[in-house]
Amino acid sequence: MKKEVFVFVNSENIRIVSDQLVKNIDFKEKEIRNANADIIALLVRENLDEYSVPDSDIILIPGSEYAVCSEKVTSHAKKQNIEESSEVDYFKRVLKPKIDQNSFIFRQSSQYIYNGKTYSNYDAIPLLQRFFKNKQTSEFDRVFMSKLLSSLEANEIGVKGIIADVSLEQCFSNSDNNINRKIFLSFGIENSRIGVVEDGKIIKNLIVDCGMTKIVENISNTFDLSIKTSEKLAEMYGFVFLPKEYVNYTIDIPVYGKLMQSVSMTELSYCIRESLKEIYCNVINELSSKMKDYDINSDFLYSSSFNINGDSTLLNLILNKEIINCDWNSLDYKTVSNVYDSLISADKSEQINEAEVEQVTKEETESQPALFDKITSIFNSRIKPYLVDPEI
Repeated sequence: MKKEVFVFVNSENIRIVSDQLVKNIDFKEKEIRNANADIIALLVRENLDEYSVPDSDIILIPGSEYAVCSEKVTSHAKKQNIEESSEVDYFKRVLKPKIDQNSFIFRQSSQYIYNGKTYSNYDAIPLLQRFFKNKQTSEFDRVFMSKLLSSLEANEIGVKGIIADVSLEQCFSNSDNNINRKIFLSFGIENSRIGVVEDGKIIKNLIVDCGMTKIVENISNTFDLSIKTSEKLAEMYGFVFLPKEYVNYTIDIPVYGKLMQSVSMTELSYCIRESLKEIYCNVINELSSKMKDYDINSDFLYSSSFNINGDSTLLNLILNKEIINCDWNSLDYKTVSNVYDSLISADKSEQINEAEVEQVTKEETESQPALFDKITSIFNSRIKPYLVDPEI
């Protein structure tokens, strides 16, 4: 039996995880400014060949920047008890390109708004009343995913399934707790992303134009240093909360020739802390504007492309919540494979339940004509004669 090969794809890197290989390909290290679908497919092909990893069918795991969550509110009047729309609510944890051709929608759900209240069931709306229908859709970016699948196919790489990265939250959080909402805060280089998962279903995906480069830019502007030097300074001496032994420590940085510039560690730490605080507050304000009750009954999961000592502690203090650190680089094949198997099993279980419900509905529909005929016969034989106008 062939084992799966998992390929994580986001705007900053590619990560290949198999039973033989765990490989991270960083676009910045490769000096790739804009990694399009063709470049991603070529990098995957090269690394699979280099390490002799089987490439028959891979599992593609796109980052949250390639997911789109949308809502559409329309006005209706209830004319009959059976909903006139043919759209069916569904949720797929694993999309299968060979089956779900040209469809990248993994969640479709409708809510009904009547008298200022929201209902998940159409039957709750009274007959002949006006209401609003809120159709919610979660899907992968169709343009990007179509190009990526075509590029992978051109490089003789098949795709067995597609999973949203936030669906792997079981790798980091405790699924046994009673908290049904998971909020992923992902701080990238150029922007930050927010993914909201309720009962395993992705309901919101927000992108905030504020990334970790803000820290490097602020260090550069504060101490009049180049971007390259500021980045090295943050990586080597970055502390959100400065340890006591470094309070009086000063860094001498060569500027030109023998000219040096001194930077105090306390000032550097303060600059980093204020920059991080600004990034975190911008992201949380965006989340708050879209979801007023974001902090109620929620687990927060955190990942960052720029590691700084004490960053998660600062986020804990701002949110007043315990943050679960998502270290994607620490994921091994066994963990990812077990979660993938559980997602496949959950999808199959739901399909069986849906089939059973559909069968029951069909049987009820088929039994209606016989019942209707019996009622009609009773009406014609016993009741209708009394309704005939009397002779004059």
